Amino acid sequence: MQKNSQPTGHITNLIKTLAYIIIWMVIFTIPAKGQHSQFEKLSDTYVQRYVDNGDFSGNILIAKGDKVIFNKSYGKSNYELNIPMRSDVRFRIASVSKTFTAAAVVLLNNQGALSYSDKLSKYIPDFTGADRISILHLLLHQSGVADIEYDNYALDRLSLDETVNTIKSKPLYFEPGSGSRYSNSGYLLLAYVIQKASGMRYDQYLKEAVFDKLQMSNTTVEHTGEIIINKASGYAIGNRTSNIATAAWYDIDLETGSGSIVSTTGDLLKWARAVDENILFNRLTLPFPFGWGPREYFKNKKSIEQSGFLNGYSSYITVYPDDDLVIVALSNISSCFNEKSGRDLAAIYYGEKYDLPKRRVPFEPLDLNAYTGKYSWPGYKEFVIERKGDGIQWRFIDEKNGSPLAPVAKDTFVLRLMNSTIKFRDVVNGKSTALTFSTGADETLCNRIE
Repeated sequence: MQKNSQPTGHITNLIKTLAYIIIWMVIFTIPAKGQHSQFEKLSDTYVQRYVDNGDFSGNILIAKGDKVIFNKSYGKSNYELNIPMRSDVRFRIASVSKTFTAAAVVLLNNQGALSYSDKLSKYIPDFTGADRISILHLLLHQSGVADIEYDNYALDRLSLDETVNTIKSKPLYFEPGSGSRYSNSGYLLLAYVIQKASGMRYDQYLKEAVFDKLQMSNTTVEHTGEIIINKASGYAIGNRTSNIATAAWYDIDLETGSGSIVSTTGDLLKWARAVDENILFNRLTLPFPFGWGPREYFKNKKSIEQSGFLNGYSSYITVYPDDDLVIVALSNISSCFNEKSGRDLAAIYYGEKYDLPKRRVPFEPLDLNAYTGKYSWPGYKEFVIERKGDGIQWRFIDEKNGSPLAPVAKDTFVLRLMNSTIKFRDVVNGKSTALTFSTGADETLCNRIE
């Protein structure tokens, strides 16, 4: 009996020690789980408001380091067939594609196949101002190259070479390097340069140099007429408080280099981590995070982000490198779920202030004709409020397509595309004399032009 007393004491102490460890683990683990649960709840409430308003349908994925802390699907991948949204559904990611185009240029530069200082004349000698436009100008939206006339060529099924030909003789908007203008055309030209420098098609190079290496099996460059398995159908916002409509057909080849990639939230998480962890190249050695926008929405919380918008789709991706935080949002509704929404989700995570969207209430105005007419935006240009179907829409005078206005109260409408409020003022003799355009705290008074 006496011989076993010592070992028994050791075992008892060991059990006590393990018990203390378990208790402390429980104490410190419960708050962490509670914090994640609260974050998920607040995030879901926030996104659901956009869903209720008809402004979001798609997938949201948020990760902290190697752990996914929010991953949820909303709406339907096809509304006509009533097919629910799933986390593996593919979307057109629009301008988020630019991050891949820029990465391809960086890789080719690192391989010595091209240089940021190369002039466009090396690849397209007869392009306007080609001897003054550098690859760096194209990457930074500083080239001044003319926009593609999408409306004119949407049905022509142009190849990349043919699309380049439509803009190569157009005058530049400004001297290369002297200004800045967001340019889809510039990134289409980069896709052309990638083909010339690599000796491969743009889609082939991205597949071999990026997608395959990062095991992004659900990501590809889309071509017009191609059937993409498991791709969500695209929709547009409607002209009422929360309805949607089918999106107009769009020639995706016109977006080569600037918006033609299809992907999933899971694959884009792999992409964000690769960029953050400098897997393919060291972004910290670059003069600028090409294809991304550097931001600091919250004090000491630097980030890089990119958003996209295309007929039927919108996209958003951001990385907070210091915190290993990644937010990805893909939608099959071209709507106002964009940078602000992504910033709000980050604000929820960081405990910062954010705006919870108001749930819209249906309203039927008595006379839409009271609001139609031409108005002037101070210091900018004219726009029209015009009848479109059974509603009204907003359209700048020099643009072909407008955006519907949803009635929410007497003389008050929401431009859902921008999440802005338009209130018509002083209706005299059946016509409003002015309107106020409000986005957040900013308000602009626009007078009717007789």
